[in-house]
Amino acid sequence: MGSYFSFSNGFSLDIQAHYVDHAKWYGLLGNVDIDDYFRLDMKISQRLLQDGVELSLVGQNLLDKLHPETSDSTGTYETERLIYGQITFYYR
Repeated sequence: MGSYFSFSNGFSLDIQAHYVDHAKWYGLLGNVDIDDYFRLDMKISQRLLQDGVELSLVGQNLLDKLHPETSDSTGTYETERLIYGQITFYYR
């Protein structure tokens, strides 16, 4: 589920919520159970210089410090909370 808000002053807010049900993986190292989880990602941005530059602050996996999301034959991979800044240049 997601929501995107864009305002006339160049400010925008993007919110994405994900729910993933319990999963079971069968690999060479045995069976792996991954519990269900809820994930929240957000992006706050501002466009500047006639929409030629966008400054963003992004947060991913904001509700958990660390949780497993997938597995393969070599192990289980966990996703960490991530917060970063981003600068995007648009050429027209």
